Amino acid sequence: MTTSRKAGRQALLAPALLALALIVGPAVGARTTDHHQADGIEEDQRGDLGTFDEVPSPSFEPNPLGGTVRRVDLIVQEGDLLPDEDFAIGTLYYPRTNSNGVLGFVGLYEAAAGNDAFVWWNDRIVWRNSDAAGVSLTNIEPSMGLSDSGQYIYSVYVDGDDAVWSRTGLVTKAGQQAPRLPTGVLSTFHSRPSMLPNGDAYWVAGFNESGGSSTEGRVLYLKRASPPGTFVVLRSDQLIGGLPIDRPNGVGYDYAISQDGSHHIHELILRTDDPSNDAHVVVDALPVARESDPTGDGDSWATFGLEAINNQGDYLVSGTTDAPSSQDHILVYNGSVVVREGQQLGGITLNADSFVDGLALNNLGEAVVLWRSPGKELLYHSCSASNLAGAKILARTGDPLDFDGDGVEDATLTDFVANTVLGQGLALTDLGRVYVAARVAYGGPSVDAMLGFHLPGCLFSDGFESGNLGAWGDRP
Repeated sequence: MTTSRKAGRQALLAPALLALALIVGPAVGARTTDHHQADGIEEDQRGDLGTFDEVPSPSFEPNPLGGTVRRVDLIVQEGDLLPDEDFAIGTLYYPRTNSNGVLGFVGLYEAAAGNDAFVWWNDRIVWRNSDAAGVSLTNIEPSMGLSDSGQYIYSVYVDGDDAVWSRTGLVTKAGQQAPRLPTGVLSTFHSRPSMLPNGDAYWVAGFNESGGSSTEGRVLYLKRASPPGTFVVLRSDQLIGGLPIDRPNGVGYDYAISQDGSHHIHELILRTDDPSNDAHVVVDALPVARESDPTGDGDSWATFGLEAINNQGDYLVSGTTDAPSSQDHILVYNGSVVVREGQQLGGITLNADSFVDGLALNNLGEAVVLWRSPGKELLYHSCSASNLAGAKILARTGDPLDFDGDGVEDATLTDFVANTVLGQGLALTDLGRVYVAARVAYGGPSVDAMLGFHLPGCLFSDGFESGNLGAWGDRP
């Protein structure tokens, strides 16, 4: 339901190539293109996100599954006035978690606060843009990341320049010397930050080699927590599988890194001189899918969507193919198509125009996937990502929700807030819970809400409920 602010194809690189990435030389053959315009997004659209999700919720079909009230934790919602806060909650963006299952996200206060933004950690607000001294922080991006030790990172304008900001303050901003690049190369933007449990932070940035403000190429940065330092992981013109990463947008926005940092997945645009086959999905430095190549299921890749990867190196990829339009959206696990538009999933047919709008994979091998289908949005859970064809419905639009455990409906789920460009609206823990950004209604207009769904118990091969004993107490 949300609208795009920055679009682009997405990427990252494995630790095995980090040493090589650190010594990439000056790039050549730049095409001068502003990163917003190159993606079809005008610069001023990055600005006021106060109306980012303030659009009418889509109409949905009544839940045909008997109207079962679904127990769910309401973390916080639009309109809540929290203790020691002067303004109520406005817009809520996308959830993220650390290895302890702690929830983090960014959001906006109500309009009366002048679109002041906040960082949420666990059960409270820990930072506001207005807390910054000596600088002006405005216009946040929905993406953020958090560590196990209380660190966080998010994207914001600092005195009008696109930047990344952390708990310790400014990391870097546009118009400054680009970290680790030759002297005189300037950063042009900073976007899509994430953070590992150990505090290592990643983000995508643009650069201009002549000191200008337009984006000539992109880079993926790593800011290590210990020992501290900032490094180049990916950069335009860097060779991957014998092909250079394209300019200006070859390093894309959507990427995933396993929580232990050992596995990466990303989409790269490589310079093939043929736009019909330049998009690649790369896992741990090895291409695993390429635009126009066979999917292994009787058709060929057309576009790539979302990616996820866990500590074991298992991965999920969504996208489209050249199959008929009623069957062209697919979900792939470790290279094999596991779910396709048009099939039944959890007793519901994924009708034509259905697509994956969110996915997550935890370190126990569980997966949650959000399918958006005409008239309905469906959140699925599978105890094994390899068996996503057998996934069960965890929740769907139209569900009555119980927030206090009394078995009585408190609100109706009207929308899952997700966006395949700006970030995923769900976060899956290893502790039996998935957090989702959603919209709910109390008989009137819908409001933003951050929800926590408890997952059904899963029996693993050893006969135990979960491979993680710490997850037992969090399972129904």
